[in-house]
Amino acid sequence: MQSVNSMPTSGQLDRVFPVLKSGGTITVEILAAHYNELRGTLTETQVRALILPHSKKGDDVLQKHEVAAAWADLGITELAREEEQKISRNKLPAHLLLGLSIEGIEELIDALPEDAVQQCNDGIPPDSDYPQNKDLNGYVNQFHIAKASEDDKQATCERLKKAGSPHVGEATVFVSWYLNTPLETLLDALREFLKKKQLPEETKFWVCDFVIRQAGQRRDVKKLGDCVRAMGHTVLLLEPWHDPQPLRRAYCIKEVYNTQAGWAQFDVVMSSAQQAAFERALTKDEDGFDSVVKAMSNVDVRGAECLKKEDKDAILKELEQVVGFEECNRLVSGLLQEALLYHAREALEQMPATERKTSPLQNNMAILLMGIGELQEARPLLEERLRLRRETLGGHHPGTLISIDNMATLLMDMGELQEASLLLEE
Repeated sequence: MQSVNSMPTSGQLDRVFPVLKSGGTITVEILAAHYNELRGTLTETQVRALILPHSKKGDDVLQKHEVAAAWADLGITELAREEEQKISRNKLPAHLLLGLSIEGIEELIDALPEDAVQQCNDGIPPDSDYPQNKDLNGYVNQFHIAKASEDDKQATCERLKKAGSPHVGEATVFVSWYLNTPLETLLDALREFLKKKQLPEETKFWVCDFVIRQAGQRRDVKKLGDCVRAMGHTVLLLEPWHDPQPLRRAYCIKEVYNTQAGWAQFDVVMSSAQQAAFERALTKDEDGFDSVVKAMSNVDVRGAECLKKEDKDAILKELEQVVGFEECNRLVSGLLQEALLYHAREALEQMPATERKTSPLQNNMAILLMGIGELQEARPLLEERLRLRRETLGGHHPGTLISIDNMATLLMDMGELQEASLLLEE
């Protein structure tokens, strides 16, 4: 599991340089000027020296994939992220910058009453549209946190910090999740995240239940976008992977959009059981990758849900004014697909040579890359897939012929018409 990190996403580049969205180009000077706007420390000579090697033609014109590579070498994503963090942190009150370690979250969950779920359900008005809770989830947790804050009106993290708890500190990771998820699933996923990212156990997570003041909640919720940007790193709990509930929640879509717009690192996290099923689908199932792509592409903010209609109306109004519904959907889907590609690259790197010969992963990755216009990165994957098909199946097997057709399609999209024609004539 890797972060969408230094390399900008296609949607992010389109936002900065709209001409790239339609297949246009920019000059070296334009990219260098953007670097200077972010107060980078490299000299003009150093900047040009890092950018020019990425120009295929050796001139001052850059295509999108060349811009992305040069952007990463210049560290522009990190500069943009730091700027967004600084701006957003200055807007937020101190309590909205706090977070809890996993150990701190565990202690709070253990302290809940045995009948916590029933108490919460009993508190739901009979004429309410709120569903009954089946598990110890985020909604149940919020109910008990709200009761605990009736006197002091403070957030859980705020109260614990004043009491000197070692589990509270400055948050560095924002957690986007559907509150109907069992708390144990959330904890399992965060443990997996720390292990895979090799982060310290005392990492502090921004989890809405514990950071937001439940008394006067609406004031804090209005600052949610700045909270995301201030952290600089978002993890989205994608449960279950084949039908991710967070992508149906308006708050989660808003959080992922702000992750993209704020240049934050982004990770998709799952519980250990879901992670294992996800990896099997990704690497071994012919149709599994398509299922994953479909699950991560099914974003429709207008059709997303909130418990309270007024909350959804406010989110939709904000997103429509800031970015527009269709563009929001496109950017969120794009970031999720980029996260999938990072995960797929990692899986491919770790795959034994014998398994690579039969795995559909290279071909599936290449098709997705072609779909988002990343033709240069797709090429070596399709070349490897075709070579392995020829070695294992022979030159005239239907599977080999499909690989030839895919390779020829890519070459034609790249303008390599003669090479594509020769391949199809084999």
